[in-house]
Amino acid sequence: MSIYTDAPEHHEAYLSYLTQGFSGQPVICDITPAYAILDAKDFSEMGSLGESCFIFILRDPIDRMWSQIRMAVSADAAQVADFQTACEARAQHLIDSKRLPKLERANYRRTMSELEAVIPLHRIKYVFYEDLFHAHTMRDICTFLGISPISPKADLRSNSGRHAMLPEHLKHSFREAFALQYVFILNRFGAATPARWQINSAQRVTG
Repeated sequence: MSIYTDAPEHHEAYLSYLTQGFSGQPVICDITPAYAILDAKDFSEMGSLGESCFIFILRDPIDRMWSQIRMAVSADAAQVADFQTACEARAQHLIDSKRLPKLERANYRRTMSELEAVIPLHRIKYVFYEDLFHAHTMRDICTFLGISPISPKADLRSNSGRHAMLPEHLKHSFREAFALQYVFILNRFGAATPARWQINSAQRVTG
């Protein structure tokens, strides 16, 4: 049985799932990339469960997309003979189908707009993946959550994906597909945007 439900008043299964192992901790976290596809109605419903806060981790669109492709290929065929070729083929298919700019998980502007339409800004924290394991970022997150500071373990890797290089011709197509996302994030966060985002955005213009 699913832990989710369409009825706003019926969240017992989900809350039971969240509180498994709860023993008085100040914060309970539920983490999944799938929440990036939700709309304002769903975010409003989530926000009604206690004093829910939201942390949205933003990763450079090109890196995020290539990681998603590698994970998808791994899941479809873990023993694929040529992993690199399979990843490139999947990327090219997305490019040829013109689906890339429409993918909801890659549309940060849409997600942020839907979230901010119903959740007060003081309950939202935006974090760049590229800064995630810096000490100051972890301090900011802990302050936002109202918990004691936690030191990041930058050398710890969990669920690491298989390696494959992103060819330059595919990277160029990714830049074109995600151009509006780069513009939106750079306009929104300015100098706080990590250098990698700014480099990829600039390369689209000058490359």
